[in-house]
Amino acid sequence: MEQILIFIICIGGAVVQGMSGFGYALTVMLFLPLVIPLELASLVVSMQNIIASGYSMYKYREHIEYKTAAVPVMASVALTPIGVYILLFSNQAILKEILGYTIVVLSVITYINNKKTIEVKTTLKNGIAAGSVSGILGGMFGTGGPPLVIYYLYALPEKENYKATLDFSFFVRACISVILHGFHGNLNTQTMGYAASGGLGTLLGTLIGLAIFEKIDQSVLKNMISVIMVILGILFILGK
Repeated sequence: MEQILIFIICIGGAVVQGMSGFGYALTVMLFLPLVIPLELASLVVSMQNIIASGYSMYKYREHIEYKTAAVPVMASVALTPIGVYILLFSNQAILKEILGYTIVVLSVITYINNKKTIEVKTTLKNGIAAGSVSGILGGMFGTGGPPLVIYYLYALPEKENYKATLDFSFFVRACISVILHGFHGNLNTQTMGYAASGGLGTLLGTLIGLAIFEKIDQSVLKNMISVIMVILGILFILGK
């Protein structure tokens, strides 16, 4: 029964990420901890992010903006270990509540930017800030998407560049998270079994999500991302 539930949950998360460029971990982490322990859920999410982001990254590989991604990715990798440490040694209910409020705040900022067409410049300061927050949140729950979503969405003009670069960043951070969990002894036969079930759902959901993504206009995409972030943030707070 656990395997079936994980499969279904991962399909939903992958559809959200496939069509919006983020949201896999946010969606999955709302439900997966109800099925398996939180630490294992976080690890499984990172493993699935490798699949979802890796496939999408390969599909749009020609659109990856490596120069734009360099600073936030390095900052994210540097701060991910801190997030993993917080996950393993802190009160999980409090952390989820903080995460929920953070997502809501970021979604409001995104909505304001959409309406006022404020440009988020690709400065060193902004890149470090986005990457650092993403690394900490990613290490904690595998949910480091929102900071990079805001940064890349306005730093990159074309939706293909935005999505490819975002997926590249997710892929790198997810690999680091899995390695760190391995050092803490969380990689085992049980986890691999969960990951296998989730992997099938992730692949199916990614295909569906990407098919939707290719038909969405950029302005619609921005508004959809704002709505998704608000909904998921509120659900995190209510589900603490």
